[in-house]
Amino acid sequence: VLENDRILSYAPNLQIEKAFDLIDNVAMSAVKGIADTIMLPSLINLDFADVRSTLRDAGTAVINLGYGAGNDKVEKAIKSTITHPMLDVDYEGAKSAMVHVAGGLSLTIDEATKVGAGVTEGLDEKANVIFGARLVPEMHEEIQVMSIVTGVTPRFGTAKYIPTGTSSNLDFLKGIASI
Repeated sequence: VLENDRILSYAPNLQIEKAFDLIDNVAMSAVKGIADTIMLPSLINLDFADVRSTLRDAGTAVINLGYGAGNDKVEKAIKSTITHPMLDVDYEGAKSAMVHVAGGLSLTIDEATKVGAGVTEGLDEKANVIFGARLVPEMHEEIQVMSIVTGVTPRFGTAKYIPTGTSSNLDFLKGIASI
């Protein structure tokens, strides 16, 4: 659930049409992220059966997209994946996750593994975790993450946001359009 009120916390002076376009873009990017994950060839492929397995009887689900670049791209990718400002959920004890990491040709197994571990930290120790990875030459030194985590607990209305009305609050969208 994307709460329309969340955009008010981040960009209260954004024109209403642009605000709803922003929410639509987040939803569209999530759908595109899943479609790319199951349709594009990967080193470790994920398919619709993996999506279904992750979602089956698992309770509330959240779809996250993350992005990281630079020397600390792994940490940035993890943080942007699990702390999306439009979604406020508690991952502690979540029951299932599907994580797909895409990166440039220089992506190492260590980087991909660290991203997977970071995104699934705090999940139930018996959680069903499915992992996939793809190399995308055009990404160079970047990492993109798509995750579906189920069995999360929504924390609607508990987030404490400090509205500034500036577009800098929308930095969480960096990299989403290219997923």
